[in-house]
Amino acid sequence: MLRNQWPDAGFEIAALGDPRARAAYAPGGDSAAEVVILAAPDPPALAAASAAAAATVAAGIPLVMFNPRLVSGDVGIGLNVRRLREDFLGTFTVTYALRPVGDAGTVFRRYPAPWQVFAADPASPGRYLLAAEQATPPAGEALDRIFEDAAGGGGSGSGGDGGDGRGGDGGGGGQGILSSIGGTIRSLQRFARQLSQ
Repeated sequence: MLRNQWPDAGFEIAALGDPRARAAYAPGGDSAAEVVILAAPDPPALAAASAAAAATVAAGIPLVMFNPRLVSGDVGIGLNVRRLREDFLGTFTVTYALRPVGDAGTVFRRYPAPWQVFAADPASPGRYLLAAEQATPPAGEALDRIFEDAAGGGGSGSGGDGGDGRGGDGGGGGQGILSSIGGTIRSLQRFARQLSQ
């Protein structure tokens, strides 16, 4: 479809399983590519994308992966699938990423800058504030803690009502129970997200 819509493209367009694609990075091939770009590989293409990456590296050809969608609960949540995906993705350097995280904010990176987490600004809807910077991509509980701290709801007892364990007039106890229930729900949501990855 893309070849038909872009007939004058100055490069080869092919699916991962297409012999033309394999010829582009075949060792000693006549039509060796200067660069190979994998556009939006999906979970069923993980094995073919991994094989293409190994072949391009062996041939000394740079490989760029654009908008990978390799995480899906539909394909499987088994340990082998997860290891294969993590081993494959671990060989790449993320040069640009912009990943929304629900309504809480977004995770951003532009290489060589560190990963940045922007949290939604409650005072200005549609605006974001820098909440954290780090060398590794934030995920899971660490990312949830960053958003909680940015929203002023850090669960570590640092300055919130009842954080010192003194309930005062008893109002802090009810807030503690609500906070505990909210924490349990967030933990279950994190668990469900990790299963799907």
